[in-house]
Amino acid sequence: MLLFKKIGLIIALTSLLTPLVKGQDIKPVYFEKVSDSLMRFYYDNFYYLTERDCQFKSIERVAGFNKESNTFDGDFKDFGPNGHVALTGTYQKGRKSGQFKAYHPNGILKWEVSFIDNQAQGEWKFYYPDGQPMLTLLYQENGLKIMSFWNQKRKQLIQDGNGVYDFTIPFEGYTEYGYPFLKRRGKVVNGLPEDRWTVQFVDEKKNAVLAAEEYYRAGALVRGDDYFKDESYSKAQFPLLPMEYFLRSEFLIFKKCNFDDYSNFTNYLTEKIEKGFEDFRLTNGIVAGEFEYTVKLSSDGEPKSTEFPKRIDDHDTQVVLMRIVNDVPYYFPSLKDGQPVNDNIVISGRLEKNASGGVDIHSLTIKRPAED
Repeated sequence: MLLFKKIGLIIALTSLLTPLVKGQDIKPVYFEKVSDSLMRFYYDNFYYLTERDCQFKSIERVAGFNKESNTFDGDFKDFGPNGHVALTGTYQKGRKSGQFKAYHPNGILKWEVSFIDNQAQGEWKFYYPDGQPMLTLLYQENGLKIMSFWNQKRKQLIQDGNGVYDFTIPFEGYTEYGYPFLKRRGKVVNGLPEDRWTVQFVDEKKNAVLAAEEYYRAGALVRGDDYFKDESYSKAQFPLLPMEYFLRSEFLIFKKCNFDDYSNFTNYLTEKIEKGFEDFRLTNGIVAGEFEYTVKLSSDGEPKSTEFPKRIDDHDTQVVLMRIVNDVPYYFPSLKDGQPVNDNIVISGRLEKNASGGVDIHSLTIKRPAED
């Protein structure tokens, strides 16, 4: 069932996208000059820079930009895939300043907030596509509070910082859980989470399953229990509030134009390898090096076998890497003519030892011969 959900997601997403026209020796364009004072930037819907002609491009930003400091400076407008204004605001020397407003595709105000010296101040108000209020957050010196909330039936569940929060949030790209949404529900007292909260995973048909329970005291997470991974945690693992990805835009982080990068699967695999090394303490330490492995992948995304044609030049480091890789339960299947097919995919990258003695993975790439 889990694999079926993921395959259905990738086919659905791919069918909505226009195939990328392949060319040779074409330099990718992530931004370009509009005038002496304006630049145009191209983002996907998670606000990663993407190529101008990439099928995953979703947002175009026209903005004042300081080339010397590589920062936004002046007013900007973001335009959505249908050409509607999606977001407006102002930067002063790279720092958010003044009022920011986001809009639904129908032109109705989505949210509004003011920034002073790059920090949100006062109320951040969210609205439904029909203009009715949804959520009000309050930014103060002592932190963030949830002050009001209306559910989709327009019933107010939180008033003056007290009530019940019940909100569904989309995951950003791929997760090992295999669900596109998570639902947060719990008590709010004086604007802060209190007592028991639940985390439910929700599928496209709105079926929900209990995934985790959390316990709060005056807004602080005391303990969380992840039932999918069968482990406890003391640091937040799941988002609580609506995710506004525009905050990433100013860092000018780019992604390559392929589904593995766009869907966040490349990042997931990178983080899985890095985190996997945290569970091991090698006697002689970690040895850096390049690696490459091939995966015999079925059309349902299940890895059948793994081989390492290029290995880390250290037995212990290589053994740990192999254990982590063999624990990857799923890869997005390769597609041919819009349908999943068997493939022998190639994953390569470089392993480096960081200052804290852990592992950083650089330049991870996934090649899919069946799609070439």
